[in-house]
Amino acid sequence: VLTFLVAMSLMISDSFELVMSIPYFLFGQNLFDPHPWFFPEAWSLSIEEWFYLVVPAILMLLVKAGSLKPSQSIITVSILLILSTTTFRYYRFETHDVSSWIVWDDVFRKQVSTRLDSIMYGVIGAYTSYYHHDLWVRYKKQLLFAGLSIFAFFNIYKYSIGFQLSLFTCVFSFSIVSIATLFLLPFLSEYNTKKSSFYKPLTYLSIISYSLYLIHLTSVQGALLIFAEKMNLSLQKLNIDSLLIYASYWTISIIASFLIYKFWESPMTKLRDK
Repeated sequence: VLTFLVAMSLMISDSFELVMSIPYFLFGQNLFDPHPWFFPEAWSLSIEEWFYLVVPAILMLLVKAGSLKPSQSIITVSILLILSTTTFRYYRFETHDVSSWIVWDDVFRKQVSTRLDSIMYGVIGAYTSYYHHDLWVRYKKQLLFAGLSIFAFFNIYKYSIGFQLSLFTCVFSFSIVSIATLFLLPFLSEYNTKKSSFYKPLTYLSIISYSLYLIHLTSVQGALLIFAEKMNLSLQKLNIDSLLIYASYWTISIIASFLIYKFWESPMTKLRDK
């Protein structure tokens, strides 16, 4: 997908240069800096990939060199990574002039250095499920209620009172969202979806979701907006043009994602399993 977008950008954009794409191939475009304008949905890919590369290496180092048990290593790394990343966000808050939501988005939300802790909460969930499974499922309904309540209050605060560019917003809001998500997992991990056909389309979408994530914005939406501009279509209000473009967006996104999953992602996953 990245190679395709680079090729297309070189063909149609005067402001794009090949050198701009090099950090993307190394997941380094937003390590400590704001994410560039090119391929904007890729900001979270870097966070994921660096987490998957760095954290297992540290875990293994603590087990091999530090003589810790795997369970002890997981807890140690989880605490250290969450504390260090949260502290770094606080440092950013104290040293940056957070004057707009664009700055908040660039400096706090979409950088590897400020978001590595988010995935760590999922590791804590996996640790609890593996080593303390009885505890993991015993309070699943209470945790589900707590997680949904946190999301509800969080969004009420954001939309009714107004999200302020405060210490909470810049430093701790990311932790709160991650914790709320973690609280949903015990219930969801035990939920039986085979009893209803309602879950079949949800399962299908979840299977193709990674491919959908990669192409939905720049590849599909970008191409459709260029097409609409070339054809002088009116998209500023609800009309036949906007409805057709919207329907095309979903149709192309889902079909293309299915093809990518079937002919690329799934075969590659099978190779990995072998």
